[in-house]
Amino acid sequence: MARITSHHESPLPIPGGPIVHPGRSVFVKRWHVVKRMAMVQAWLTAGAISAVESDAEIMAAEDAERESLLRTLTAAGAKTSTRWGLKRLRAEAKEIGLV
Repeated sequence: MARITSHHESPLPIPGGPIVHPGRSVFVKRWHVVKRMAMVQAWLTAGAISAVESDAEIMAAEDAERESLLRTLTAAGAKTSTRWGLKRLRAEAKEIGLV
């Protein structure tokens, strides 16, 4: 499994998996198979997508995103809590129009 993030301006359909929307991340099962496909290799080479494969890397990326959202929301004057998880921070950012 890997966490795939899109850096492309259009949605990208992962073969046999989900669609990755611009600026979003999704988890892709069977990444060990999908990453060998020519289209996926082209996207990786072009920088249209990036992949984080290990659990430790995924957790570090999620922690970094959470901290970034917390800083951004606080700077925008939104009420936040350090106890909020990534899902709630994303929802709050979307609600006030930051995403």
